[in-house]
Amino acid sequence: RAKGRAELAPKRITRKQRAAVADRSFPRSYRLIRAAEFKAVLTEKRSSKEHLFVVYARENRLTRSRIGITVSKRTSRKAVQRNLLKRLVRESFRYHSLEVTGLDIVAIARHPSAFAQNKEFAKVLKDIGTG
Repeated sequence: RAKGRAELAPKRITRKQRAAVADRSFPRSYRLIRAAEFKAVLTEKRSSKEHLFVVYARENRLTRSRIGITVSKRTSRKAVQRNLLKRLVRESFRYHSLEVTGLDIVAIARHPSAFAQNKEFAKVLKDIGTG
């Protein structure tokens, strides 16, 4: 049976739904973008090492935290896998961003992270975020 036009028309998005989507964004102000910003964090030498990640941190005198993520081709040759790792780290950062303020963070993926299961990956990111 053919559907009527009313059934095929896109549904209207409410203000509440738009606000929820906006909260999931990752604006430039929450990212480390320039090489100098990455270098400043890496020279601070405050780090936490896990088997999947190395995380460096530095105070930034801002009311929010910023993150930079690096996943090299050594970690995974496939861009799809590297992008997935970056998305998972970003999502974890968004989830824990209210707990961690005033820091510049650089997360560097290690080779085993490309082969980790999602449960293991989530556990390590949770430990880093709360630790």
